[in-house]
Amino acid sequence: MGYRAWNKVFTQEQEQIMEDYIVKAANIYYGFCPKEIRKFAYELADKYKLAMPPHWKDKQMATEDWFSRFMKRHPQLSLRCSQPTSLSRATSFNEGNNVDETGITTVQKPNRIVTKKGTRQVGALTSAERGTLVTLTCAVNAVGNVVPPMFIYPRIRYQEHFIRDGPIGSTGTGNASGWMQDTEFLKYLQHFQKYASATIDHRVLLLLDNHASHISIQALDYCSESGIVVLSFPPHCSHKLQPLDRSVYGPLKKAINSGCDVWMRSNPGKTMTIKIYPIHSNYSLSDGADIKHIFTAIDYAPSYVTDRPAAAAELRKDEVNKANPENVENDPTTPDEARNKHEVTPPPIPVSDEPVASTSGLQKFAPETVRPFPKAPPRKQENKGQKKRKSAIYTDTPEKEDIRAEYEEKKKRRKKLLKKFFVNLK
Repeated sequence: MGYRAWNKVFTQEQEQIMEDYIVKAANIYYGFCPKEIRKFAYELADKYKLAMPPHWKDKQMATEDWFSRFMKRHPQLSLRCSQPTSLSRATSFNEGNNVDETGITTVQKPNRIVTKKGTRQVGALTSAERGTLVTLTCAVNAVGNVVPPMFIYPRIRYQEHFIRDGPIGSTGTGNASGWMQDTEFLKYLQHFQKYASATIDHRVLLLLDNHASHISIQALDYCSESGIVVLSFPPHCSHKLQPLDRSVYGPLKKAINSGCDVWMRSNPGKTMTIKIYPIHSNYSLSDGADIKHIFTAIDYAPSYVTDRPAAAAELRKDEVNKANPENVENDPTTPDEARNKHEVTPPPIPVSDEPVASTSGLQKFAPETVRPFPKAPPRKQENKGQKKRKSAIYTDTPEKEDIRAEYEEKKKRRKKLLKKFFVNLK
């Protein structure tokens, strides 16, 4: 059965509503695959008693022919490969200088090459099957100024000639793993303070994530003494808020991969080592930076699923009650009345202001009646022994003292475990 104008299942207006619904579902990270769209089309046709081909009723889904024609009628839609995004990252993003680390290895990702058309397998040489990781730490500010990077090598005995051909002013260090740790981050802060010219009278703001190495008590003490104000990002938001992740490290890694390809072609038969990386990193990070206003309504759309304004209201009330305990004693409302008092209608999806349902006809055509957009229940307060970090100015006295108390508690527990271990050895 064909799908000409006189025997289409859905009208043009109804298909436009379906397109808006599919786009919104994709924006909140709950998009449909082709098979799900075909099932969804059948459910809509069955819900609104629309005439449909008998094949739909047999398989309880639209045919592949209908889906292909639907996609052609709506060129704004396309079939794309989705990127895995954790629930924490997708739902936590809700509306100076920036420092972050990234890992680079001696096995590059080769660039695309030109070859004979129709060739199924195209190869490109790399140094080895698995590479050696080197951590690169950078700091940039909003106008594009870059602090020379620091390299962290997986070497216990670090040698200064490792960075001989690196960017001017760069520094390096080493440890067993090649990852950023407390000692290495303290060295980077000393390096940063030198180029940022931070003092007690001329303070410098430093934005970073909540990695354990960034908020060690030794690092925070140094920042307080050196005039560096440390502000952390909210948890699981670095993929959106981190300027280095958004606009610097992508061009940087692409340039490093291109440099590795050139080096492999220029040095046939040789293996790339970790000492070669500073050469490829010796290019201006500011050339690749694109720090600008990059947030739109679509960036906030995934948080719609777990947006819980009622819980936020209760949290604010708890904070007020802690500050004013007498208000709790004088409040005659019961717990049930308090919950009803703080119930708030969920906001609309911050994607588009266009209406989803049609206002024409006897019955509104609304896809949400068949498949409502997902909405998570109130979050359960779970305590698994790990303290959840939040956005905070860690160089402030209250925050720093809390971290100092945590540090001292960890030292006591470690000392107690070591004592117990040696007693058992005896």
